[in-house]
Amino acid sequence: MNIVVDASFIGSLLLPDKKNDKILTLSKKISIQDVYGPPLLQIEVSNILIMAHRSKRLTLAQLDDAFTIFDQLKIRFDVSFSPRQRDQLVRLAVSHGLTAHGSNYLEIALRLKAGVATHDKNLQAACDKEKIKVIR
Repeated sequence: MNIVVDASFIGSLLLPDKKNDKILTLSKKISIQDVYGPPLLQIEVSNILIMAHRSKRLTLAQLDDAFTIFDQLKIRFDVSFSPRQRDQLVRLAVSHGLTAHGSNYLEIALRLKAGVATHDKNLQAACDKEKIKVIR
């Protein structure tokens, strides 16, 4: 099964104060799947980790380790973005009350017939309405 991962899910894998047994089990589960995300995911995850370092939740060594782990996830970044995909993204954002960022994950999941790994409640609700499997 294909899985689209969002920044909230990746952040929970990488930040030491967010890890728990459930998250670790899920990370093992997704490591054997085909994992996708939009290119913006790299910037969102970078921002999460930089802000965690800035607020002293991560040392510089932990920051480097987190990026190493992120790179090892072998996420396939979906770089295609046609006007048709943009129109779908906008339709999804409007109909589900999502941001463009959030609806980007939803659009990719629908197109690839993938599940979504997220902790974002709004995105989870939109996935439920679209009959997309959610990994919480």
